[in-house]
Amino acid sequence: MKLPDGFTTRRPTMEDAQAVADLIVACDIDEFGKPEWNLADQLAMWRRKGLDLETDAWMIFASDETLAGYMHMYDAGEVVHLNNNSCVHPRFKHTVLGDWILENAEAWALERIEDRQIVLRHVVNAAEPVKVNRMERHGYHAVRHAFIMHIDLTQPPTRPKVPERILLRPFVRGEDDRLVWSCIQEAFRDLWQHNDVPFDEWASLVLEHGAFAPHLSYLALDDQLVVGATITMNDSLGGWVQQVAVRRPWRGRGIGLALLDTVFGELHKLGVPHAGLEVDAENPSGALQLYRRAGMHVKDQFTEFRKDLPMPMALVI
Repeated sequence: MKLPDGFTTRRPTMEDAQAVADLIVACDIDEFGKPEWNLADQLAMWRRKGLDLETDAWMIFASDETLAGYMHMYDAGEVVHLNNNSCVHPRFKHTVLGDWILENAEAWALERIEDRQIVLRHVVNAAEPVKVNRMERHGYHAVRHAFIMHIDLTQPPTRPKVPERILLRPFVRGEDDRLVWSCIQEAFRDLWQHNDVPFDEWASLVLEHGAFAPHLSYLALDDQLVVGATITMNDSLGGWVQQVAVRRPWRGRGIGLALLDTVFGELHKLGVPHAGLEVDAENPSGALQLYRRAGMHVKDQFTEFRKDLPMPMALVI
């Protein structure tokens, strides 16, 4: 598919990070009424290991030089991601730019991947029928749902009840990095289609993120062993629990709830008005119930769509 007359594309550079972040914020305001993204998020995403802006990302410009759209691709091995923040400016959302992005995603995958079946993945706001219908028109099918959960912190949250023998303390950068990474990878192996994230990639996405708040990220220890952990972000968008994990043998004892109550209590002390996190709607560990016990409620729902592309001829033969 060709772009409509007057539209052009070029590859982004790091100097374009603010412009792309501003575009995503405009899309967030259109869909959710407020920003859910900022420059720190954009920089963290672009520094992700394996992403090459010169080959994997596009900016779309209208004839008046307005940044009308953005997309980037990421090959995760088992599935190929059209990044969730790929979007079209609200001014152009009823044009074919969204269709162009989906077709360009397929072309990128077919050109780069020849050694396996290609599965494309993209996540959209379940409350946006235009986006949902577009995914279905292009042959995608819904496979999973996720919730964004929020908690109001204008009032003091529940005081944490720390289980016997468990010690909670803040994250110490440079000492706890690999211990927490290891705990999180082990705990997340129960999640749907989880693949361990190499330490360097995890560190670039989490520890190097401009909003990472080690003093608000807590560890749960049982006799010096890290059995649970939270990774917390805090900036102008509010608090965000990026990851919360408890190793399986220690679940069901209230450790996860104590971690969340502690994080929310510290955010409240700082005057942070709200906090959020994302959870798989079918999380098998009981996370959804845990978050509700911590006082959180579902704010938004997202749908993960997937599409199988034709088997590469080299594999068919």
